[in-house]
Amino acid sequence: MNIYLFAGYLVIWTIVSLYLLYLLRTQKRVSDKLQSLAEMVQRQNDAGSSSD
Repeated sequence: MNIYLFAGYLVIWTIVSLYLLYLLRTQKRVSDKLQSLAEMVQRQNDAGSSSD
């Protein structure tokens, strides 16, 4: 009976850990895209203000 309890906990914690890794990778990609977008907006603002 105890082996089933251990196996259940192992499966649940494995799923939770994999999901957290997925969320971390997704958050990193979104953060990178947001940084890239912020840099692009900054470059456009700099180019627009220098041509005035």
